Amino acid sequence: MNVRHLSLLEGRRAAQFHLLLVALAALCAGCGPSGPTTYPVTGTVSYRGTPLPTGVIMLRPAQGPAASADIGPDGKFEVELVAGEHAVQVVALRLSEAAKKDFSQLANAPSYIPKKYNSFETSGVTVTIEPNRTDPVTVDLQ
Repeated sequence: MNVRHLSLLEGRRAAQFHLLLVALAALCAGCGPSGPTTYPVTGTVSYRGTPLPTGVIMLRPAQGPAASADIGPDGKFEVELVAGEHAVQVVALRLSEAAKKDFSQLANAPSYIPKKYNSFETSGVTVTIEPNRTDPVTVDLQ
C-alpha cells in the first residue's frame, strides 16, 4: 500500500467517525430528564353541588409552576399535574356578550362564585394528586 492510499483510508475513517459522533449526539439530544413527571387529571368544579358552566381552574403545587384548565359547560376540566398537594384557585365570571367583546368590562363582571376562590391565598381549597390517579378530582366550592 502506498502512503497516499493509506491517508485516503484514514480520511474516510475519520469522516465516518465524525458522522457517527454527529448521529449519536442527535440521538442523545432528547435523552435525560425533561422535567418532573406529570399525570393526566380530570375533574369537576362545582359551587354548592352545581357544576360551574364556565371558568378557569388553576392548581399550584408546593414547588413548581401552576397549571390551569378551562372549565367546560358541565363543570369538567382536564389538566396535566405533578403528584402532590396543590392549592386551588377558580375564576368563573358571568360574561355578558358585551364583556366577551370588550375585555375592559371584565372588572365589573359578576362571578358565579365568591371572590375568595379567585386567589390561591384565600381559597382555602387544596387537592392531592397521587401518581397514576384514575378517579376524577371533585372540587366542590361552598
